Formats: sequence, structure tokens, C-alpha cells
Amino acid sequence: MLTRWAILKAMVLDGSSPKRRLNKFYVDSERANLKPPLRSIPVGTQAWIGRFSTIGFHAGLMDTFGEINRIPKAFRGCVTTIIVGHLAIQVLTMHVLAMFGTDHVRPMENPGAWDVNLLDVWPVFGEKSWPPPFSFEPKGATHHVARLINRWKVGTEKAFH
Repeated sequence: MLTRWAILKAMVLDGSSPKRRLNKFYVDSERANLKPPLRSIPVGTQAWIGRFSTIGFHAGLMDTFGEINRIPKAFRGCVTTIIVGHLAIQVLTMHVLAMFGTDHVRPMENPGAWDVNLLDVWPVFGEKSWPPPFSFEPKGATHHVARLINRWKVGTEKAFH
């Protein structure tokens, strides 16, 4: 439910941004399928939650692109980061050219302690223990919240692995 809520917010941000008016990320079928009775999460979506040490509010989108087999922009990803109070949520949805549709693609991410700052919540595998060992902080180098927001912003060209 938390992932579905975050995707809904991502779709609202995507659809309401004047900068994205002609180049929206989420397609009509993804929007329609999120509604009852299907309530399906878009294919190629991953989601994480973390803890923010103070109370904060943030909602932002970032696009990422990459090549596969020397085909530029073979995938496009939309990263949504939402902070509500002490909760930080990050969702990554990938759209891959049909010829690579069965390949698992994930953009290159900046180094970080993502496995100790964040819990995987989508896809769901096993039990999770809240809270994660470390919180994101408004200051400091190691666990600064800006590192989460810019987690997928790598150089001028985006790579994948």
C-alpha cells in the first residue's frame, strides 16, 4: 500500500509539472491500472523507505536515461523522492525499449550506505525490521538527505548495471 501511495504521488507530480507537460513519464495505462480493481504497480518499479532524523517535507522527481548495447536512451527512469515527517520514500520506475523488455535494467547509483539507510519495500521479499540502522540527516556528509535525493544523479551520462 505504501508503494502504491508513493506511485500515486509520483504520477500527480509527473502530471502536474509544467516542465513535463509534453514529456510525461507515466503512461495512461499505468495510471489506469493503479486504480481499482487492478491496483497494479507499474512494471519495472522498485521502492525503498528510510527514516529522516527531523521532521521534513519534500516531493521531487528526477529522470535518468541510459544506453544498452550502444543504443542511446534505451531506458528512461523516473525517480521520486518523498519526505513526510520522519518518513523518506524513494521510488524508481524504469521504462525500457521493447527490444530489451525482459532485461533487468537499473541505472548506476552514487555510492552510499543504501542497504543500511533504506529498506526495500517493493518488490516485497520477506520480513523487514523498522527502523533502519541509520537515519538521513539534514546536515553531515555520510547520511545527508541530499545524498538520497541525488542518489541516481551520476555524471552527465547515466549508466546502468
